[in-house]
Amino acid sequence: RASRAVSVQQLFDEVNSGKVTIERNMLIQFLHMLQSDKIGIISKVGIGRGIDGRTEFVVLTASIVQFLRQHTMHSILTERYETQHEAARGVCSRIFQVLRKIKYAEQNQIAELAMVPMKEARVNLYKMYKDKYLTYQEIPRRDHNPETTIFLWCINDNDCSEH
Repeated sequence: RASRAVSVQQLFDEVNSGKVTIERNMLIQFLHMLQSDKIGIISKVGIGRGIDGRTEFVVLTASIVQFLRQHTMHSILTERYETQHEAARGVCSRIFQVLRKIKYAEQNQIAELAMVPMKEARVNLYKMYKDKYLTYQEIPRRDHNPETTIFLWCINDNDCSEH
């Protein structure tokens, strides 16, 4: 999802129609910064390598919303699960980020990637599972024996949006 395309000339005219004025070169520098930002706020559309008055940009609303969701979840997890001492470590937030990045993982993988001791990872995974931030997928190897079943943890996107 993105906004409609807007040319540099349209942006320049709109910005300079009010009380604030900005030089064209400064506007182009701002557009370059927004385009190269890791969030992906805007994207250049159309033909051409440089930026001139005809160059058009779109605002990438989906990228902005995704960025805000991730940072909101980080804040919620930090506030909800971590005491003052633990907040500096961000255990639950790190676990959540690991799962956001790799989608599915076993408990030992999560502990390793989040750089958390196994016991601490287990405790926090079950806390977040209980509160419906996470869920897991059972993958039986043979006969549905819990000892041979693989449990893959993942983010419960349906319920996360409700928090």
